[in-house]
Amino acid sequence: KGHTTNYLHAYRLTETMNFAVGDTTSDTFYGALDVLINALQNRCPTALIYAVIPPMGWQPNNNFDMETKTNIGSFEDVATAIRKMAAKYALPVLDIMHDSALNPKNDSIKAAFFSDGVHLNATGEKVLASMHIGFLREHCRYTW
Repeated sequence: KGHTTNYLHAYRLTETMNFAVGDTTSDTFYGALDVLINALQNRCPTALIYAVIPPMGWQPNNNFDMETKTNIGSFEDVATAIRKMAAKYALPVLDIMHDSALNPKNDSIKAAFFSDGVHLNATGEKVLASMHIGFLREHCRYTW
């Protein structure tokens, strides 16, 4: 939910302005990701840290994310930013937006898994939890 919220609050996605990975300015989306991941790795060096690309967001009037929003890019730009920053730090990526059926564009899926087109309902949360558990089992290098 963090980066979806940041996206909706208009963090600038500077990739479209000849951005180079390495930005550490915390007032850009890329820079904020860089600061966050670096801080997590410094604070928890033995933890499995992974990036998550959330389900596609929904906007009023069925305006879904693939269109570019005013000066902040699209959800696809958010996914690209997360993937690039995860690659910079060699983090695995759980891509819910592209690798699951949690897509509120489909009215049946939206009704079954979302409370409002953005937030998952109890059934959607179970699906999401199952995806995280499977991802952790696949990528966890340490025994719990």
